[in-house]
Amino acid sequence: MLHAERQHAEAEAHYRVALAVRPDHPTAAFNLGIVLEDLGRFPEAVRAYEQAVMADPELADAYFNLSRLYQATGNRTAAFWSLSQYRRLGPNRR
Repeated sequence: MLHAERQHAEAEAHYRVALAVRPDHPTAAFNLGIVLEDLGRFPEAVRAYEQAVMADPELADAYFNLSRLYQATGNRTAAFWSLSQYRRLGPNRR
């Protein structure tokens, strides 16, 4: 709710507390990545999304967000790999 209300700093603090208690919580890591993206802190967002997929290797949306950030930073190999993981796991998988 904090994030939806554009209280990014408060939302970030909340997610960081959750991850301090349980570092393997994929949703907290994923949501932290979204907040960090909204704040323009892309390298930190990448780390959060990477933490999310380490906690849940089937978290398709985290791979999609990683692919966008890797592409934006010129890491085309990682972008391609992340996008392929998203496609493998995403809603249109076969």
